[in-house]
Amino acid sequence: MTQVGARTLFNRLLHHNFKYVFGYPGGAILPVLNEFYAQKKIKYVLSRTEQGGSFMAEGYAKATGTPAVVMVTSGPGAINIMTSMQNALSDGTPILALTGQVSTAVLGTDAFQEADIIGISKPCTKWNSMITNSENISQTVDQALKKMMHKRYGPVLIDLPKNVMSLPTGKENIYNIPDEPISENKVNGSIKINSKEIIEMILKAERPVILAGQGIIQSNAINEIRSLSEKFSIPVTTTLLGLGIMNEKNTLSLKMVGMHGSYYANKAVQNCDLLINFGSRFDDRIIGNPKTFAPKAKIIHVDIEEKNINKTIIAHYYINDSCKKVLTDMSYYTQEYDIFKFKGTNKWLAHIEWLAQINEWKKTDFNYPKKSVLQGRKVIDVLNDIIHSRKENFTIVADVGAHQMWAAQFIDYNHPKIKFITSGGLGSMGYAVPASIGVKLGLENDTVICICGDGGFTMSFVEVITAVKNKVNVKILIINNNYQLMVKMWQDKFYNKQFVGVKMDNPPFETIAKNLGCESMKIYSNENLKENLTYFLNYDKGPIVANVITNSDESVLPMVSPGKALNEMIIEENSNEKYEGDAPC
Repeated sequence: MTQVGARTLFNRLLHHNFKYVFGYPGGAILPVLNEFYAQKKIKYVLSRTEQGGSFMAEGYAKATGTPAVVMVTSGPGAINIMTSMQNALSDGTPILALTGQVSTAVLGTDAFQEADIIGISKPCTKWNSMITNSENISQTVDQALKKMMHKRYGPVLIDLPKNVMSLPTGKENIYNIPDEPISENKVNGSIKINSKEIIEMILKAERPVILAGQGIIQSNAINEIRSLSEKFSIPVTTTLLGLGIMNEKNTLSLKMVGMHGSYYANKAVQNCDLLINFGSRFDDRIIGNPKTFAPKAKIIHVDIEEKNINKTIIAHYYINDSCKKVLTDMSYYTQEYDIFKFKGTNKWLAHIEWLAQINEWKKTDFNYPKKSVLQGRKVIDVLNDIIHSRKENFTIVADVGAHQMWAAQFIDYNHPKIKFITSGGLGSMGYAVPASIGVKLGLENDTVICICGDGGFTMSFVEVITAVKNKVNVKILIINNNYQLMVKMWQDKFYNKQFVGVKMDNPPFETIAKNLGCESMKIYSNENLKENLTYFLNYDKGPIVANVITNSDESVLPMVSPGKALNEMIIEENSNEKYEGDAPC
């Protein structure tokens, strides 16, 4: 039976078991949208902006570890998801973007709502393609998904001319696309080693540290890296996107490293003699000055993406492979070594001294001055206590700014009980509200808490309507200090208190949320803070927004100024230490 191209596309989405498509309609995508009528196999989630729909898809993909779909129309509709595409590329998130396009007969004539989406999206996707022959629809979808999931995940885009979707499909070209091999590639400047050699280096080290990145989560290697840490008593620090890889209440956890990382993680990295990086790309926010990073250490970099090795930090040794495979191999080879015999050596005694030194550094922990005015850090600190007193699983979805760093610092993560999702590499404000909707749809049994600032909420609060209409029970906590607080802090410290464009003068967000059909509340003092947050978490009749009015003079500390080494941190709130260099980007 003959069917139009749009039906073929829809059937291919069914074939790949997609449950949701997020998006916003328009003329060029109507043939595909029509296939969602009167069917219950794939739910179409109407976002209120194209970018919001794409962020929802990102949240769903990050939460579930599976691909997600965003579908928008041509021209401005497709252009409006480009921030999300770059965001997904930066963070390695598997997104399939389906974009409407004008008919092939008018391509290149500046037709209404025509834009060169293939050209525009090329730098911010792993792969893209326009379907110009209806016989290639299923094949193109299959190829897109293969490209998306090969090595480091990322976004792909298929452009869909309207006539190709509207006309009958001829005989389809369907054949199995072979998996691309995950082969190791030679990396210039470093020595290629194997898993067994990593174990031998661990046994020779006195002060080892593991740096764990998102590659551990994506390769499902959390249990393996925890086992390695426990077996050899190796402290573990993580990147922002790796929070929760270690149970952060475990004594071997160093929490997050970097610009706003823990004092003890930064000190440990700068003083270790062996640093093993599993699945982190050595982002500039975690290394400080690359010339002074981990100066005493032999560095091993394990990464599935060869281009991430030696991109910012030159490793002494490397393995270009999956973290899961390397850690599994290490677990196998560990059986060849007498660990108990090792623990009787002088190396082990030196290692015990190393752990004692780290415990000493841990006495300098994340903190904040006690004040009568409500502080964002205290709100998140109290929230952490409540979370750890409860039995259910939580996913924290943070926006971008000061509140994001506080959420990373003051909540003790432990995957899968307490997970963390955010816009990491690109730092896209307005991400968290829509992303949390996608997260909740993907993790229905989790309590999903969106922590955002007043700036990020202002950019995205229209998506509260999406949560209301779809009965998505997300909990949106606004840390509302009426400023772009992170930028204000930089203007204060680096630009001699010359404040420009950072005062927000916000409307009453709780009233706006109520008018959007959402339960809301306002929290403005320390009094009954725990009780108010408990009510916020217990509300289960739909989404809820809490407008939390906080101090506008807080800081995000520790902080490593640009050009400084990780151990050159400003720690104290009212420190006289000079913030040198230009403000962070």
